[in-house]
Amino acid sequence: MVRQAINSSTHKLVNSSTKILKNLKTQKLTNLKAINSSTR
Repeated sequence: MVRQAINSSTHKLVNSSTKILKNLKTQKLTNLKAINSSTR
């Protein structure tokens, strides 16, 4: 039971971290696009 709880918590952490990383990547891309469009 304890091992299962630890596994589920780590799985949640990994999922949330990957989501955050994806969000950061998309934010960076949108920021770059905005900068490119403004410099033109």
